[in-house]
Amino acid sequence: PDPAALEAGMPAGPYPMMIVGVTDLLKTVSLNFGGCSLPAAPHIANQPELDGVDPDAAFEVRWDAWGAGAADDLILVEVEDIDDGVVYRSPFVGEPGALPGTATAATVPPGVLVDDTVYEIRVSFLDITVRDTASYPGALGVAGCMSTTSLEFTAGDGGGGGTDTTPPTLVATLPANLET
Repeated sequence: PDPAALEAGMPAGPYPMMIVGVTDLLKTVSLNFGGCSLPAAPHIANQPELDGVDPDAAFEVRWDAWGAGAADDLILVEVEDIDDGVVYRSPFVGEPGALPGTATAATVPPGVLVDDTVYEIRVSFLDITVRDTASYPGALGVAGCMSTTSLEFTAGDGGGGGTDTTPPTLVATLPANLET
């Protein structure tokens, strides 16, 4: 989608958020979204190295620098087992170790992958335009625009007893077809 279409679909203004709390039960707060620029889709720089990673060792995921990324933006990395869900997620905004918009790599710890298993990895650039700590005390509200690239890879030797020469497959990019 083009930026004008995105802005028309999500114009600047307040957006109600419904939160279910342990003691507050249902509470409605408003997050004032001010609009943003859609980041370019991330490019995973070491895509060929991911297929066949040793599931018992840490491995690094690298991407090209996000030109407009700033220290107060976020890069999120997730690895998902197609059958069992997310097995690794880098820290989110406000969590220790969150990846700033200037980061170009993340290390996935050893032991989260299983040999001969297909995974999807996602790298997302989040241009944060709103950080709200006042609307719901003790909680952080975040708004912005995000672009994501995902691809599949197989941990280990691929089950064939040798080097897997099948290249990784690009599953999706958001926005579609690298449009901005």
